Amino acid sequence: MTRRSFPPETPVDSTTTSAAAEGAADPTELENAHAESERLRQEADHWRGLYEALVVDTRANITDAEGQIEMARDHIEQLEVHLADARGSESRFRREVDEWRERHQDLSTQSRRNADDAAGQIDSARENIVGLASQLEDAAQERVRLVAEIEYWSERAENQGRFASGGRFARWSRRLREGRLQPTARSPVSPAVMRARGRVSHRFLSGQGLELGALHSPTPVAKGVVVRYVDRLTRTEQRTLFSELRDFSFVEVDLVDDGERLNAIEDASVDFVIASHMLEHCENPLGTLRNHLRKLRTGGHLFYILPDRRFSFDIDRAVTPFEHLIRDDRDGPETSRRSHYLEYAKLVDHTPDDEIENAVRKMEAVQSNIHFHVWDQSAAEELWKRAQDYLDLPFSIEYTEFNWVENIAVLRRLE
Repeated sequence: MTRRSFPPETPVDSTTTSAAAEGAADPTELENAHAESERLRQEADHWRGLYEALVVDTRANITDAEGQIEMARDHIEQLEVHLADARGSESRFRREVDEWRERHQDLSTQSRRNADDAAGQIDSARENIVGLASQLEDAAQERVRLVAEIEYWSERAENQGRFASGGRFARWSRRLREGRLQPTARSPVSPAVMRARGRVSHRFLSGQGLELGALHSPTPVAKGVVVRYVDRLTRTEQRTLFSELRDFSFVEVDLVDDGERLNAIEDASVDFVIASHMLEHCENPLGTLRNHLRKLRTGGHLFYILPDRRFSFDIDRAVTPFEHLIRDDRDGPETSRRSHYLEYAKLVDHTPDDEIENAVRKMEAVQSNIHFHVWDQSAAEELWKRAQDYLDLPFSIEYTEFNWVENIAVLRRLE
């Protein structure tokens, strides 16, 4: 709307108006009154013109406003249409959201059910896998046992005639009687038995440790495991003494020491001690076990392998009772040494009765290192269990295995 400016309003003299009204004015005054009247008329025309212009502008502005109002109404109607559409879309979207929410809830419920079912199937599969692994391990052990059995009986059948006619077994027996066979001497170990030993050592042995009397058949260990070989003889002395093993490669001896005492090894300084086919040659096995435990760090392992009397030349001997081992430990092995020599001469060498006493004296003279003690599977397990209560150094029995020809045990020092 257009605004117009107006001239300032001229004030009217009330004295002049009053004098003219009373008719007392002279001609000059009358002329002045006419002039004033004309001025007022002109001023009234001016204001009338302004008013009329204002009315015209106002009407034009009203017309413009009415057009704008009409346009606004149109816009409002359009917005109402859009709003209605939006409300319809919102309602539709809400329905879709509710539908998707229901679908999501159903899917979540189904997913949870599927997850629970899958977890159950996984647990069942895991149990099946554990069962299959156990069966596979049992099958592997049975295979090792069967292979070892075949190899043992094949070798025994092959050499049965040579035992009595001066063959390898006769030479070994003679060396035992004459005291020239050390505790670690043994015939070549079959590959099946070596694989069984390696499987157990890979599972339990780590770090750095010792193997006693490895000679030509060191125990297989995992990559990164450090083994120091201990023997009472140097490698050169071993080759000279065990000439029947000249076709085999001997390990290099790192430390010459008594394997039963290990005096050169500090206590609690190694992670493991391996003693294969050694403990039966010890006159005091419990004392040897005690010494070996002392050399272990807490958590360290003893890896023992004992021949089973049922599958060696000790087959005719009775197992050594644990009470006998206690007497050897408390009273000293000298009290039972002669009885061991007597039993060995009679049941292993099959010495004639009239020559037994002479054979025993020869073994005593050279302190022949025979199998002083004998175990089978049940007796070996009894040895480890009762030693736990007898010895002052606590240990746990981590693993035992009978691979048909020998008994493996893994013992762990607890503190």
